[in-house]
Amino acid sequence: MPLLSVLKSFLMIRVEDHLGRSRRLYESSLSRQGLLIDDFCVPSQDLHVIVPGRIVTRTTSSTGAFPSQVFEPRDITFLTHPTAFLNDVCINGCAVLLQMDMPNPAVAVFSTHDLPRIRYNAADDMLWRNTSSTRYWEKDVWVLPIHRPSGVGHWVVCVIYLSRKELHLFDSLAERKPWKQDVKDIMKLICRLLMVARQRNKNVHIDMDRWVARPLTVKPLQTNGYDCGVWVLATVIAVLRGRHLTQLREDEMSDLRYYLRSRILSIPLF
Repeated sequence: MPLLSVLKSFLMIRVEDHLGRSRRLYESSLSRQGLLIDDFCVPSQDLHVIVPGRIVTRTTSSTGAFPSQVFEPRDITFLTHPTAFLNDVCINGCAVLLQMDMPNPAVAVFSTHDLPRIRYNAADDMLWRNTSSTRYWEKDVWVLPIHRPSGVGHWVVCVIYLSRKELHLFDSLAERKPWKQDVKDIMKLICRLLMVARQRNKNVHIDMDRWVARPLTVKPLQTNGYDCGVWVLATVIAVLRGRHLTQLREDEMSDLRYYLRSRILSIPLF
């Protein structure tokens, strides 16, 4: 499909507005629509079984599915402090660790750098080089973490269901307006990645008509200015476990930070 036609199809995307419903009615509607809430329970810091190691650089081994991840002490510190804003290394590196621990062959998790490449119109070869390790053309569910740089910055995540032609939009602050431009860029990403895969003789089906974008939060889950990245990783866990939303509460985000920090410090030193 020509890219111009795809851009026109953006106007056909319907964003479902659930903001007038109560949380209870909304969760009931999620159940009726077949959307599942994850029951993952993050271990309490007091009960955590992993003994934290020394805060030095930790590096994972490169595999066919996952490139090597490097966590510098500065990156680990963002997970150590309960009020620190997570950086891209924390989001991307922890997402890889979670995929290693909770493998799901139906899910591809992209980098926070992939949508910016679409926005500055990166070449096809660059897109392929940075995404092909996910084998996204074989997966039905794509997870796309997104950084919004305005102000102090904010992390959100879009979960893309190709066969259902749905975008699930998760924002722990439940903001609506910023998604308007994001959705256009996300649709462009889907189209370009599928076309790039087709150019390399991958068997893909491209259908960009009548997609639906659905916000998954109707009221803020986060009342502070620093936990948005942790909420994104909680959503990654839910999707890897075959669910759509996390049941974790704001007061459990510090436990999830500790869990992820301990996982990083469990990486062997070489």
